[in-house]
Amino acid sequence: KGMELARAHHFDVILMDISMPLMDGLTATSLIRMEGQSTQSRIVAVTAHSLPADLARFKEAGMDGCLTKPITVRELRAALVAAQQEQHTSPGQSPGALNMERLDDLREGLGAAGLARMIARYTSDFADLRERLRIACAQEGSPDLMSVCHEGAGASAMVGTVALHKHFAEAEGLCRAGDTTAAAQLVSQKTDALWAEAEAALRAVTATVVAKGAAR
Repeated sequence: KGMELARAHHFDVILMDISMPLMDGLTATSLIRMEGQSTQSRIVAVTAHSLPADLARFKEAGMDGCLTKPITVRELRAALVAAQQEQHTSPGQSPGALNMERLDDLREGLGAAGLARMIARYTSDFADLRERLRIACAQEGSPDLMSVCHEGAGASAMVGTVALHKHFAEAEGLCRAGDTTAAAQLVSQKTDALWAEAEAALRAVTATVVAKGAAR
């Protein structure tokens, strides 16, 4: 039920219990990041275990913070205030190439080297994804287009490439509505430009991360 709500509605913040009977919090978070209305919501882990190794796993799954049981009112208020501060952007403002707070959280959880590896893997995988998109767009009514867009949206949400995530989510939505022609046009017209912008921004982030790591 919770997964259905997260996909159907946007929530400013989601408190995610790590230990749940039917699906653990890490799996649930990964699924929420892939599709639906809450892909960019702030997700805070709720757990009795908060060792550094645990925090790294939470960050890698797509979580933005952690509350350790027993939770105090002060800690809960701080988590909610952090989520509220993220909403202070102009309503009509177009999304930037990157979600820098997401990347900062990943660097904190994975370390500089871990973040650099994640960006490198995303960049490498994206080359294959672009080729599969090209093939799917060339085939009228291709059933593969929606699945490739879904994959692109999920991967982009995980690494924080906001504009690409929204782009792929929009294309996937068109496919789900049965308009694969419009989806193919959207992908063909915008993907390359959005990727060029995201790649340049990610390259700059990687250079900064490496430089900071070398300075320490």
